[in-house]
Formats: sequence, structure tokens, C-alpha cells
Amino acid sequence: MGKNAITIFRVYGIDIRIDPSWLLIAALFVWNLSAQYFPQLLPGLSQKTYISLGVVAMLGFFASLLLHELAHSVVAIFYGLKITGITLFFFGGVAGLKSEPKDARSEFWISIAGPAMSFALAGLGYLMSNILAGVGADDPVVVLFAYLGVANLVLAIFNLVPAFPMDGGRVLRAFLWYLRSDLEYATRIASRLGSALGVGFMALGLFSVLNGAGVGGFWLILIGFFVLGSSRSAYENQKAERILLGHTVDQIMTRAPVSVSPQTTIDELVRDVILGKNVGFVPVMNGVELLGYIDRKILHGIDRNTWGDLTVGDVYSPLSPDNSVTGDFLVKDLIERMQIGGQKKFLVVHDRQLLGVISFADIISYISLENEFGLIGK
Repeated sequence: MGKNAITIFRVYGIDIRIDPSWLLIAALFVWNLSAQYFPQLLPGLSQKTYISLGVVAMLGFFASLLLHELAHSVVAIFYGLKITGITLFFFGGVAGLKSEPKDARSEFWISIAGPAMSFALAGLGYLMSNILAGVGADDPVVVLFAYLGVANLVLAIFNLVPAFPMDGGRVLRAFLWYLRSDLEYATRIASRLGSALGVGFMALGLFSVLNGAGVGGFWLILIGFFVLGSSRSAYENQKAERILLGHTVDQIMTRAPVSVSPQTTIDELVRDVILGKNVGFVPVMNGVELLGYIDRKILHGIDRNTWGDLTVGDVYSPLSPDNSVTGDFLVKDLIERMQIGGQKKFLVVHDRQLLGVISFADIISYISLENEFGLIGK
């Protein structure tokens, strides 16, 4: 989620992005409101009016959801956290935190800020609909504000369901964290409850479908899948962050990797190293001096008929800050570089001397070994 999101504008330095999946939910909103909701409450209007009301209501809900996430973001910034952006997607929205809250108090206030904003918007919608009705405003305007009030009320209540990593699940984690002073314990319990509720949503959705609920039942099943997957992945991510806390690249990197000279032909490289030693990322060395690297991606761009004539020195990628790190570089910062830049393998260097190589696979392997044999959580 979020990889294909498009930035549409910025608010106080925060990128507001829309995932393509949001377009689907927006279309469903307009269709449902213009074909069913508004015609039932406001019979006798033209189809054009119903569609217009549906579009305005969808945009109003879009704004409400954005304000919900901005509330999270503003409180997070108050507590010193950095926001990577807000992304609206199929199931709602998410404010991306560059790091987790530092204590239970900040976790609670950051988590509760979104539902509090939605409750406030629900109250505003209810108040405006009553004021407008009292002054004799047109029925469509009154119904529109009433809808936005109800929509925000549902949004607030739904987000308070204690299913981690939803807002309610994070509030629960903050409470458990405060009681036990153990973030991993709090995350584990909140995640398990979130997984149980995810299964419950799916079961309820399946029951609803079998009893003729149609789209509503399928929607519950999708929500259940989302909650279940999010709960599990959030807990695993939190464990991984704890495992990697304070770790540097030189603690995880592969030392003394297979390397080649620039005089090696591409034919020899593929036969003796890529296939012969099952290595896909190869440092290029001129004696003890590191020149750069060659990998499968580079090889894919070379005509096979020229492999016998070309040498590694003709095609390798030179050493640069974009493909190298020092041994004391923090692993958590390297992961962020991998996510932003797309480079998944790096040369580890000191004064153009090769210390090793590190890849995303190395990091995942280390986390797996720590989970299996380490002392985390014991």
C-alpha cells in the first residue's frame, strides 16, 4: 500500500497522497449515495441532482478523513515525531510516522486525536443540519450535512475498535504499555486481539453473505482480511525494529564477498561467479581498490552476443554514495534508504576499501535468526 500513491498537495510540509485504490472507493461512494441513499431521503429530484449530491458528499467525507489523519499528524509532530506523509487508500487513510512514539502517553494522545476529530466533525455536521433546517434551508443541503455528521460518527466509532493497528488498537496498546512498561508485550496482546477481531469480521461477513446481505457482507470480509493482515504485520514490524535497534551495518553485512577484476569478461563473470558461485551482486576490485559493482540488472541490459568481447570494466556501476555505506551506518537508516531509493544491495566501504556487502535479504535473515535463537522477549 502506498507504493503507487500520487501526491496531490502539501499541508504544513506534509505530503497528501492518494493511492489508486481510493478512486475505487470514491466511485463506490458516489454510486451508492446517488443511486440509493439520497433518492430514499429526497424522492422526486433529478438524477443529475442526486449525482451532484453524491459527489459533494464524497468530497466532504474525503475532507473529513483527511482532517482525521491530520489530527494524528499534528499531535505526533507536537511530540517530536516526523511525518512521512498522509496516504488515502481503499480502506481509509494512514499517517506515516517515521518512528514509533517514545512512550505510552504520546502513543495514547496521537492515537486518540483522529477519533476525537471525527467526533467533533460529527457534532458539527449534526449542529449544522439542525441550524439549516431551523432557518428553512433547502432539504438537500440539510440532508447533506446530516449525512456528513453520521459518516464521521461511524468513522470515529469504527476506528475505536480495539484492533491493532487501528486507532482503538493503538489506544489499547498505550494502556497496556503504561501498565507493564513493556512495548513488545503491549504490541503482542493488541495484535492478537486485532487478529481475533479480523477473523470475527470475516466470519460475520461470510454469515451476512450467506444470508443475503450482498455487498455489505463482502465489505466486512475485506475489512477482516485487512485488519488480520495489518495486525500481524504491525507486530512483526515492531519486533524487527526492536531487534535492529542500535545495530550497525558491519554487524550484519556479508564479509569477504566474491569479487571480480575489471578485466574479467562478461562470459567469465556469468559462468564462474554468477552461476558458478550463485552470486548476483559482485564488487569490482582493481587490486585492493574498490571500483564499484556489477549485478544481474546490469547484465540484463547487455546483448548476450557481446558477452565474450565485453569486460566487467566496460559496464560496471562505479562506486558512489548512492550504492555504498560505511560500516557504522545504522541498519534502520539503511532500510529507510532502501525503501526510498529502491537500491536493495549496498557496498560497505572505508576509504574506498571494501569491507563487505549488505542486502535486504541479509537484514531479513538476521531478523529471522534473532527470532529463532536470540534473546528478544526473554
